[in-house]
Amino acid sequence: MFDPIGQSIKLMRLYVEQIAVELRHQYTIGFVPKAPADGKHHRISVRVTSSAAAASQLRHLKTRSREGYLAN
Repeated sequence: MFDPIGQSIKLMRLYVEQIAVELRHQYTIGFVPKAPADGKHHRISVRVTSSAAAASQLRHLKTRSREGYLAN
């Protein structure tokens, strides 16, 4: 938790810049299935692909996702 009382403006600026960097490097992707809700569990797979030129810059990317969803 950040407590600005007694903190310098310089230090607060560093905190704000760090938050901005973290937010800039995060993405959220949504998924809406075409099939109607059938009450079953459906597996999903998330993959990141790139061109050969971008591969060296993107090799540090990580994905986090659920293994599937329950269609209710």
